[in-house]
Amino acid sequence: QRWSILNDYRRRVKRYQSRVNYHVKEFFKRMNEGDVIQAAEKAWGAISAFVNIYAITFHNTEVKRDYRKREVLEEFLNEIKNFDLEVEELIAKEYRGHTGTLARSLWNLHSFFYGGTSIKDEDVKRYLQHLYKLLPILQEYSNIIAEYYLRGGLSH
Repeated sequence: QRWSILNDYRRRVKRYQSRVNYHVKEFFKRMNEGDVIQAAEKAWGAISAFVNIYAITFHNTEVKRDYRKREVLEEFLNEIKNFDLEVEELIAKEYRGHTGTLARSLWNLHSFFYGGTSIKDEDVKRYLQHLYKLLPILQEYSNIIAEYYLRGGLSH
């Protein structure tokens, strides 16, 4: 039974890794088309899949609720910001050093897609510009974490 649980997590990590890569590609495609609403949703899709790779790997669980995904994203950003200069610079320069503000901003983009948040157009554009930097970084981390996990480096 334990082996089947581990194999199920391995399948899920592979699926989430594929979703991160797909959604990042689609984010850039939608941005090039000028479709900011779809770009916002593709960005959250990539973030959501990334969060589940991180959660499965480090917490042995998936995250279903969006508010929890925001919290887990904030946790990850807090873990890496002192080691990753690009992430640290983005958080310091654009979010006054607050990872929670960054995580909430990205979550608001997701709500924006569904009409649940009224964000100013200039804020939407600013958040999306930040994602030009952040999404490739999260994509790289997702691929590294997933590959390490799938090779047995972080199996629970």
